[in-house]
This record gives sequence, structure tokens and C-alpha cells, in this order.
Amino acid sequence: MRLSGFAIAPGQVLGKAFVFRRAERRVPFRHIEKADVPRERERLRAAFRAAQAELSDLTARLSHEAGEAHAYLFDAQVLMLQDPLFAGRSLSLIDERLIGAEWALSIVCDELRSLFARASAVIAERSHDLDDVLDRVLTLLGGTKGDLVLPKGEKVVLVCQDLKPSEAAEIDWSLVGALVADHGSPTHHMAILARSRSIPCVLGVRTGTAEVLSESLVFVDGTAGYVDTAPSPETRVDKITEHRRAGLPEGPIRTTDGVEILLRANIEFPSDIETVRESGAMGVGLFRSEYLLSRQGRAPSEDAQLEIYRRLALAVAPHPLTVRTFDLGPEDLSPASPSSPNPALGLRAFRLLSRGGDYFRPQIRALLRAADETAIRILFPFVGGVREADEILALVLEIEGEVRSAGRAFRRPPLGAMIEIPSAALVAGPLGRKFDYLCVGTNDLIQYTLAVDRADPRVGHLYAPFHPAVVRLLGEIVSAARDANVPLSVCGEMAASREGALLLAGLGYRELSMAPTSIRQVRHALASFSLAEVEEAVAMALGSDALSAESFAAALRARRRETPAPV
Repeated sequence: MRLSGFAIAPGQVLGKAFVFRRAERRVPFRHIEKADVPRERERLRAAFRAAQAELSDLTARLSHEAGEAHAYLFDAQVLMLQDPLFAGRSLSLIDERLIGAEWALSIVCDELRSLFARASAVIAERSHDLDDVLDRVLTLLGGTKGDLVLPKGEKVVLVCQDLKPSEAAEIDWSLVGALVADHGSPTHHMAILARSRSIPCVLGVRTGTAEVLSESLVFVDGTAGYVDTAPSPETRVDKITEHRRAGLPEGPIRTTDGVEILLRANIEFPSDIETVRESGAMGVGLFRSEYLLSRQGRAPSEDAQLEIYRRLALAVAPHPLTVRTFDLGPEDLSPASPSSPNPALGLRAFRLLSRGGDYFRPQIRALLRAADETAIRILFPFVGGVREADEILALVLEIEGEVRSAGRAFRRPPLGAMIEIPSAALVAGPLGRKFDYLCVGTNDLIQYTLAVDRADPRVGHLYAPFHPAVVRLLGEIVSAARDANVPLSVCGEMAASREGALLLAGLGYRELSMAPTSIRQVRHALASFSLAEVEEAVAMALGSDALSAESFAAALRARRRETPAPV
């Protein structure tokens, strides 16, 4: 049986499954006497202090093992424990309802969990942090801790419902050959850790823990995003790909008929820059700069950002570093207070400028100054149309005046707009005449076009990059960019798969950006076909109203069979 999910970290592994099912949480309920309230409140305060100390130790360990950039994973939990409302509400319930600390804390967690569920997908995933905090404090209050202990010996395929941040930080990853989880998405902490450790990973398979038996042999394809629970005898270990490749050739890839396609890398943390060099990528097509905010919940200073951007740009020179300005919303600045019932459709990115100017203005100043010495491109996310484009460009012009008045050296780098909202896709031509380049973010464009939250396990299976409506919209963006005579690229995950990269090339995209670990397979795929073959396969596939990755792959195979062998 094949279980499909999100392709998180590329690579293929054939191995024995270790299925981890977390025991059901049991929260003891106790009535207490009024005289016991002070003692019960102090028990909870002491547990909070001890939990913060444990998280500090975990942060230090994770920073040492996976790199300092990943130590932020516990920031949200520390903030919860330090939040006077979180602690204060729990302490008040002990007094008001005369209940034990465990039950009071669980009530507050239930209230917050309900609040998170109404927020964006990114914020909703923070309920895992909430559960982690609850279990940690319950254990410190005298509960039983259920550790995840992996068997020693050969690496296993870890199959779980999900991993709490502390579980992900505490397990011995040297014993994990691949990770499969029922829940999770590309932004989940499991995804971040799997990519940082180059462990093939598939998330969101929904029924993995129910369908997979411990000790059974399974095949995990983190590149294509599926798990085979009964691999055929023909599935051989020698087909398994390595996860860490070095020394790959640089330069654009060429199809067999000589058409050049540029491959660049997406990165999330400054520490990822080494993998860019190892992958052979021609620079960075997307640096998700909002991860710079994660350590302290606020942006680094202008000068600190300047040094970061300058260092990253020099590391990939002479190729460009493309920095996406902070893509965040008020709920990211204050997680306990979402800005609207659905922040993904509310204030976000530059829509937040009136309330988040302290974030955007120093960032743009730093980028303008860094561009004076290095090849930097600025990419603005979540542009909805021409009016927003004008507001962004006016802001850049205003900030240039500020930098000039301060006597700072600067240069305006290429300015780009992300096409990730259908409204922007439909006015891509006018946007192309405003900006220096356009970049399609397929992740959001697909979910907004199909009205599917890809992180929601209830509808995640409806997230379809090859949906005919999505593919036709992608084709229309290419035509609009050509008419506007503006460069066009793609930085979404669709470009990271073999069929996705070929489809995009066939539609007319000549610059693709993806995770560094995906570049090798995409390079091989593009070098295996002529552009003419791919374009004919695209035309064949578009004739079907049931287009899928499988039908497109079949069209490619059919076209290859029809191509006469060279004389």
C-alpha cells in the first residue's frame, strides 16, 4: 500500500519501521481546601521554573547538535512559561475553583488550543508547543514521562503521529534513517529538523501509524512524498540515494536540445548557506528572512542585518542572494493574540506596514546598504495587485531618501514581487511593468487557488499542484511576464520534484529555486529530456481535465517512446 504525504526532505530509504504511538495523556483532577491554595500555587510556580531550566538545557543541546539557527524551536515554549497571562490564569483558577495545579493548567491549555485552532496554519501548529509545555509541567508536578526510546543497531524508519519539539530534540537521530508522520506540514518543526539533518522525511500521511506495523519493511521516498508499506522485491537498496552530496557542477543546466535553466536554492537560516555551495546552486533564489525574528521575537538591528545579508551574499558570489522581506503577521509578533479569525487572509507582510513599520524599514535600509557591495535582490511577498505595488515602491523611494540623508552608501538592487495570490497572477503583466522581476510562490498560489490549507490533515489530500486550474494559471503568468519583458522565476516546492520541475520548464519557466538537497535530482531530470519533448508532454497533459503528476509522467514516457532514435 502506498501512503502519500508532503515531500519534506529528499532521499529514499528501505528499512524496518519503528512505530511510536504516544500514550494518552491523563490529567489528574483534585479538589483542594482553601487552606491548600498557597501550597498548590507554589507547586505550579516551581514546576514552571524547573520547566524553563529544562528548556534552556535542551536549547543548548540542540544548538550544539543541529546548529544555533535551530535552537529557536523552544522560544515559543519559553515565552508561554514566562507569559504572565498563561501562568496568571492557571494560578487564578487554582484559587477560584479550588482545583489542583494539574487541572488548572490543562484548562488554560485547552483555552489556548481553541484560540490557536482559529488562527493561521503556522499558528495552529504551535498547539504542539502547548502540548509539549503541558506534558513537561505535568511530569514535573509528579506525572509519568513517556520517553521515545529507539532501538539500538541499524537505523529505523520512525513512524509516528507527530513529534513534540522536545521529543524531536531529545531522540538519538543517528538511529533514524527516515521519518514518517501522520501529521505535520512543510513548516512544522519536524520538517525543519529533518531537512537540517538530511533525513528523508514524509509528513501528513494521515494513516501511517494505523497502516504500518513495527518491524515491517517499508520504503520511504522523501523526494516524491510517499511511503510504500509493502515494497516489492525489485525495490533494491542500491537504488537508495545519498542525502549529502558535495562538489556538484555549477552553471545552468541544459536540456538535451541546449535550453538553459537556472537552478537556485531556497534557504531558511544563515547556517544553510554551506549546503547551497555544496549543491551547485547558482545562488539563493529565496532567503526566508523572517526566521531572523525567531530568536528573541524581534528583528535584529539594521547593522546586524547588514552584516548577515552581506555575509550570505559574499558566500554565494558571483551569484545573487534573493532576500524575501519579512513575511509575517501580527499573530507572529504576538502569538497569543491573532489579528483575525483567519490571519492567512488578514494583515500579512506589507499589509502590516502601518503596525509593523519597525520591522520593515530597518530591513529595507540594511538591504539597500548591503546591495552597494554585493549581488542582492529584494523580493516582496504577498503583493495583491498594482495598488500595493505602488505603495511598496513608494516606501523604497522614501527609505532611499533616509539612507542618502544619513550619508550611507547604498544601491537600489533589483526589486521583485511574489506572485502567490490569484489576484496578483491575474495582473502579472502590470506588476511586471512595475518591478524588475517576478517570482511565483507556488505553495501559497496553489492553496489560495484551490481553497485548500495544505497543513490541514482533513483537506491536505486536496492540495494538488497539478490541478488543471493551477497549471493553466501558471501558464498565463509566463505569457504575462513575456509580454511585460520581465524575468520570471519559481521558488515554491513544486519546482523541487522531478515532474514539477519538468512541467514548469515546459510551461516556460527558466529559473527554478528549491531546497538545496533537491537540486541534484532536478538537474538530472531536466538534463534527461529535450525541451521539445517536455513541451509536447505538457500540451498532451493539458488536454486532460484530470491532470496529475502521474498523468504528466505518463505523457513524458509516451513522448519519449514516440521520439525516433538518433541515427
